[in-house]
Amino acid sequence: MHQNALQNLAWLELSESNEERAESYFRQLIKTQPHNPEILRGLGDCFVKKHRYKEAVKLYSQSLKLQPKSTGLLNSLGVVHIKQNQAEQGIDFFKRCLNLNPEHIDAKFNLGVSLQQQGELELAREYLESVLKNDPYRYEAYFNLVFLCKKRLLQSELENWQVIYDNNRNSEQSYWLAFALGRCQEQCDQFEKSFAYYQSGRKRLDNIKPYDIKSDISRFNRIKNGKYQRKNLLKSTRKLIFVTGMPRSGTTLSEQILASHPNVTAYGESGIIGRMAHRIEDLTSRPFYEGVFHLSVIDLAILQKMFDSWQNKCNEDYIVDTTPGNLLYIGFIMVLFNDVKIVCCKRSPMDTCLSIYQYPLTGHNHYANKLFTLAHYFKEANELSNHWSGCFEDDYIELLYEQLVSSPDTVIPKLLSSLGLTPNNACLHPEHTKRTVKTPSATAVRVPISNSAIERWLNFETQLQELQKELATLEDTYLRRLLS
Repeated sequence: MHQNALQNLAWLELSESNEERAESYFRQLIKTQPHNPEILRGLGDCFVKKHRYKEAVKLYSQSLKLQPKSTGLLNSLGVVHIKQNQAEQGIDFFKRCLNLNPEHIDAKFNLGVSLQQQGELELAREYLESVLKNDPYRYEAYFNLVFLCKKRLLQSELENWQVIYDNNRNSEQSYWLAFALGRCQEQCDQFEKSFAYYQSGRKRLDNIKPYDIKSDISRFNRIKNGKYQRKNLLKSTRKLIFVTGMPRSGTTLSEQILASHPNVTAYGESGIIGRMAHRIEDLTSRPFYEGVFHLSVIDLAILQKMFDSWQNKCNEDYIVDTTPGNLLYIGFIMVLFNDVKIVCCKRSPMDTCLSIYQYPLTGHNHYANKLFTLAHYFKEANELSNHWSGCFEDDYIELLYEQLVSSPDTVIPKLLSSLGLTPNNACLHPEHTKRTVKTPSATAVRVPISNSAIERWLNFETQLQELQKELATLEDTYLRRLLS
């Protein structure tokens, strides 16, 4: 095949998320054109999509040597460093890109979001406002910006945002603006208008990727039926803490509290357990909950190396991981490791589901697009959590959000003690801890612990009747537990 045609085919496969075929074509091209910067970059893009970030950095760097003024490469290097939690390096590449082209929208947006994740809120706001000034159709910037504004939008600004949304509501990414407007109206106590925007955003997301609850129910049942004997298959040189629970249940706040302890390194939502589960499925051709019991010596060595590359980044005695999806893998985690604790965050079912509904979370969260499926997914996840609690009671700690934010001086020392950590005053003031936070709570954890979010769902009681009907029993049970 002609080289130009092969290169076009490689880019086409990559654009259609066929990374394996794209990688194969780019590798063929590199054999004959090892110094072609576009081919090096293309293979780097493949590795980014496959989460092979170190290899991507190497290829991008080789390409940058050939094109030292390529703003696209500088921005890509920034992105891949951020994905590896290397915020300082990522921010530096974004700034280098903007030095060459001050109006590079992608770099300006990425820099604004990265600064927000670092807690540099005022500077982040300035960059995001600049993005929208140059490109009012960068819809995601509205959503990030609304959490950075210290005061409500001026009526003229709000009306301008509404006009942009009304004129572009069929644009694929416009759901970001719908959620931003929902937040703005909520801040103005216009709860009916607020919910209408949240609902509009959810409908847009559902059109992009519809959701079928049946497959998830089947998956939950298969996982619960697994046999999870403690095996200690992998060796950890650190004490492991996995903070999990439903999204928006207090996982980020809990991690920020633990990250404030001098003996703890917090990895955020690293996804390491999910990646290991997928690797086991590749190695054994079985579901992870079965394959973990059919690993050869060579398979275990592969997994140990994979885990070591993750744990060896830590210089402290404890590692905290806060990937919400870990709720599916608790039994799997217990098979792999011996010295491990699980902190499962729980919150009012109604408040949890409302908060999930209000945020266009990334990953496998399409269940939230309809209140009915959101309620049923919550019930399945809650049942799974109760199952794990029964299986691993000694190492499974349930942390109730309402108790945490109402009595932090009492709850936090108990939490630290249950994890084997010494008391530390810094944990009582996690807002002062400087670290990268990539979740939607990146702004919220920069302020003192507050109980102001308790019973927020009551503001939307009229709109949430369907949800309330489905969750009434769970909500009542949870409230009685809080009062006991």
